[in-house]
Parts: sequence; structure tokens; C-alpha cells
Amino acid sequence: MSRRWHHRVIGKLVDNDVTMRTPRIMQRPRHAITCMAAVVFVCLPILGCGLLDELLTGDEPDLVPGDTASGDAMAGLSDQEIAYLTLLFTRAGLPFDLNNIPADTDGDAYPNGVDEDADGDGIVNVDDDDIDGDGIKNTEDADIDGDRLLNDEDPDIDADGVENDDDFDADSDGLSDRFDLNDDGDDEPDDEDEDDMADEPKTGLEDLADRLKRGALSENDKNRIVDEILKRLDSQDLKNQLQAALVDIVAQATDPDRLARPLTVPAGVDAIDQLYEQLDDAIKEAKRGQFNPNGPFQNRARERKAAEDMVLRARTMATIGRTFPTMLIDDINESTKKLRSDMGPERLLAFTQGMRDHVNPNAIGGIGSEKRELDALTLGGSVMGKSFSDADPEDIFDGIERLRSRAVLADPSEGTTAKYSRLLNRLSEIKQQSAGKTLNEAVTQVVMEDGGP
Repeated sequence: MSRRWHHRVIGKLVDNDVTMRTPRIMQRPRHAITCMAAVVFVCLPILGCGLLDELLTGDEPDLVPGDTASGDAMAGLSDQEIAYLTLLFTRAGLPFDLNNIPADTDGDAYPNGVDEDADGDGIVNVDDDDIDGDGIKNTEDADIDGDRLLNDEDPDIDADGVENDDDFDADSDGLSDRFDLNDDGDDEPDDEDEDDMADEPKTGLEDLADRLKRGALSENDKNRIVDEILKRLDSQDLKNQLQAALVDIVAQATDPDRLARPLTVPAGVDAIDQLYEQLDDAIKEAKRGQFNPNGPFQNRARERKAAEDMVLRARTMATIGRTFPTMLIDDINESTKKLRSDMGPERLLAFTQGMRDHVNPNAIGGIGSEKRELDALTLGGSVMGKSFSDADPEDIFDGIERLRSRAVLADPSEGTTAKYSRLLNRLSEIKQQSAGKTLNEAVTQVVMEDGGP
């Protein structure tokens, strides 16, 4: 069957006024996300495509057919042409949808995204310097495989069935990406390319972290972050924890009582973006101690550690948010990052869960007072947690309360906040001078030096 079949069918559909959309070969279609938080449905339209909404709803998604074989649209097509389209959609793994016909350059009913010889010239894609047969060499073609996904958005640039992150020659130019100075085929050398998306041998999670730092995440990338995290979680319990935390964070962010800064995206989307800001930190923590901490993940265990760290960070944000119901999610994100960095993962969740029992009840309900309270607990937890690695959360809360009770007696010229910081700094000095002191002993010494009993 020649490529004329594909062009003929497309022509008839255009004549019948069936609107063509850009296909997404072997990918789920974009649609608005709806996720259930408790019994409330929260809409996240900016996050758009499959994986995140699957995660939040807990449903196994089906591809949703569009305007399928309606009478008017199909009227001009022969049985043979309908059979061709059916085969094309089946091989693409997509529903029969005349609004979303996969690209098939050579008309062999194998979509370009899965066709070993996309242009039908007898040269397989891996050996073809013009994979899609459009007359533009791969090294100069913005869509190498002709699947209507630009290289920068295409998970398999050269349609060889191997994703870019696992492909030793992602752009199929014959050069191994270890030595290829333009391995994503965008005609810009990697040392000048801010979008070197095929920077093998990094994992997909690392590539997404790179894009995040550059502010270059697409809607699809945001869903891929969840997908990449899930792929690295061995435990179904951890996957469920991540699901619950994400739903909780979104529900909190969209609560009308929650403070919100002016946003260009929905509040729920911004809240998830805040969590994603911690992805790079989670990766760095997971690589700590490996031979080259700035290189790719040394093994799968470290990748799994980064994913588990993101689950912990999500749960921590959700926990803090429940304790402080009016605070900006941005501030909660910053507290989470600081506590995770200074306190470590082992005590982080227990400490934030204990906040509810140790927070000043008079501070809750006021935007300013909640922020001051969280800042004080975060500062105390960070200093004590970092200096006293063996102190449990209850000891830390006890130390915070004792030093805060001294800080309120501050001279007006110094102020409560400044004195609290000074007492914490002194606590750190004592620990440095006497490594064997416990947290309780060090706090007692600080209190005595301040004139307390």
C-alpha cells in the first residue's frame, strides 16, 4: 500500500470537514485533569495529560475516542480505506479517531513512530540520513522521524523504538551520544545548547530536573515527572502515599481560606510546581557519596532513593499545610526544603507531624501569625536537627519551647526574633565545643547563661 493511500484518506476527511489535530503517537491524549481530594473534584487543566491525572484519581485510564466513525465523516471512504485507518490506529495503540490520525509517511499502515522504515525508501531508520523522507537531512530536521512531534518534545527522536535517554544515538546521525556534540539533532552544539534534551547517559528524571531548572518544562514534562517517580518506586504503599499527598496538596492550595499570590496558572497547579522545585535537591541527595556526584546516577538504587525522597517531601508539604491552613504553599515549600536539608529524612515527617501538638494555637487562623510560627519552628528544628543528629523530634520540640520562652523576655532593643536566633546560634556553638553534650544539656546551658533557672 503506497503513501498515496494515506494522502487520499486525509484529503477525503478534509473535504468532509473533519478537523485534523496534531497526533500524539503512542502517547495518551491531552485532556483536563480532574482529581478527587476527599469528596471534592479539583481541576488541574494546565497539567493536561495522562499520567498525573491517573495518579490522582487512581484509575487506569483508557484512551478516549474522539469523533469516530460518524456517518458524515465516513461517507466518502471505501471499505479498503476504512480498513487501512483501522490498522493504522491499531498499530499506533490509539483509538479510532478521525480527528487524531497518526502520521504515516509511506502509507504502509505503520505509523511513523513505530515504522522501522518511516519513509519507505528501503533504508531502515537507524541507517537513513533522512528518516521521514521530507528532503531535509536528519541533522537539520526539526522533526526527524516525521511523527509531527518536534525533536525537543519527542521521547524517541529517531523512531527506532528506543527512548532518547536509553538511546546511544538519539538523533540517528551515526555518532554515539557519548561523543556527539549535537546529540538531540537541533543543529546547536551541546556546549551552547540550553535544551540538550538527549544528554545521554542521564535518566529521564535527571533530564526533567534540568528542564525544570531552566524553566523549560512543558505540560507533558510535568506529567512525566510523576511517571518517572512512579517507575522508580518498588512499593505500592509508597505509590499510594504519593497519590494521597498530591491530592492533599492540591486540595489545600485550592481551599478558599488559603492565602494565594497572583497566579497565571490555577492554584492547584502552582502547588504541584512548588513540590517539583525540590526534584533537583532530591537527586543531589541521592547522589551524595557516589564517585562522581555531578555525574549520572551510579545505579538504580540511587534513582529509587531520589523517588522515595520526593514522596517524603510531598507528604511533608501536605502535613505542614494541614497544620497551617492559611499560609502560602510557597512558604510551606521553603520550610520543607530547609527542614529536609538540615534535619535529614529520618526525622523529617515525624517532626512535621508533631507540629500540630506544639504549635501556638493563638497563631492559627492569621496569615501573618501562622508564618511567624512556622518560621520559628522551622528555624529551631533546622538548627537543632543539624547540630544534634541523635535528638528525636520530641526533644527538639522541647528545646524549641524552652528557648522561645527565654526569647519572649528579650530587651525591646533586641526583639524576640533576634534573641531566639542568637540563642540557637549559641546552642550550635556549645555542640561544636563539646561534641558529647546532648540536646537537653546544651539547651540547659543556654538557658542558664541567659539568666534562667
